[in-house]
Amino acid sequence: MADKYMLALARHEQAKQKVDGLSRRIGLAISRCQVVVKSEDYSLPNNERAELWDDKTGKHKTHLWQAFQVLEPSSCGYGEVHLCEDGMLEYLRPSNDGCRHCYRAYMLIKQRKLARAELGRARLAIRALGKQAMKEVGNV
Repeated sequence: MADKYMLALARHEQAKQKVDGLSRRIGLAISRCQVVVKSEDYSLPNNERAELWDDKTGKHKTHLWQAFQVLEPSSCGYGEVHLCEDGMLEYLRPSNDGCRHCYRAYMLIKQRKLARAELGRARLAIRALGKQAMKEVGNV
């Protein structure tokens, strides 16, 4: 009985560490984007540095940020939609004047999305074991 609790906790911890590691790697990739590097150059005039920041969110206008802002006509012909996954990859691809650091960050974001789903499943497993333990103890 104790083995399945330990396995569930280990599964959760492994998933949490993976999410945290991917988050650090995403931040590192974004910090290497030329927009971020340029924004840290204090020899630039303030008006040029201000253009590198989004006033609404306070984030750098990296290539990744720009890709999320692109709107294209909807396939149904009504309105506009954000880029689909293939469109994002094409926009960020270094061979298309994209940024290899932002491309890498986007690939890591996709991996983190999967890792977060696994973390959610691990949390559900722990909750299920907790409910089962409560029934066995007689608290339910």
